[in-house]
Amino acid sequence: MTDHDGHDATRHDTTALGTSGRGTTDDRATGVRVRPGRADDLSALARFAGSPDRARWRVDEARDGRETLLVAEDASGPVGTVSVRWDNDCDPPHPWIYGLHVDAGHRGRGAGEGLVHAAEDAARDRGAAALSLDADRDDPVVGWYERRGYRRVRPHEHRWTSVDPRTRQVTASGTAATWVLRRSLDGHDADTRARTTDAGSGTGEAS
Repeated sequence: MTDHDGHDATRHDTTALGTSGRGTTDDRATGVRVRPGRADDLSALARFAGSPDRARWRVDEARDGRETLLVAEDASGPVGTVSVRWDNDCDPPHPWIYGLHVDAGHRGRGAGEGLVHAAEDAARDRGAAALSLDADRDDPVVGWYERRGYRRVRPHEHRWTSVDPRTRQVTASGTAATWVLRRSLDGHDADTRARTTDAGSGTGEAS
């Protein structure tokens, strides 16, 4: 949900950003692998994130260690992305998954699930007990996450901001009605007990 704005970059850098200990994962059944994002993914990330500015913000946050950026790719190149923010979000002390997007032509092929699994692995590698996110209350993706073990913790008024990364000044802000969802990473449900009434049915792939 968080909407950060930045600026495009012209340099190309293949250094991995915000890496986790597990590195690249490869699903031979689908032909999709998930790897740490790189600065030279910017053109693809701009497509996934909605603008070059938002892509640049996510690359910068990962480079500085505040996030881990993950990219799914197949033989054609990057097909999706997700980020994990390590602090300063809506369900402390749990890390926060956001920005999950898979190209429309690749949905239903496991890229979204692979990205979420890689995000969960990155969180486990850092000792996190659970991983959280939020989604608009009427978004079918709520059901998609619930089928993958996430539980609604509470309704939430998400405060979003747009930020100019050159100045770090907030350029716009607002709120959105969301659900906070959480999944335990240690195999126990105690940390993820939630109000699951009216669970959404969702769709087969996340966007």
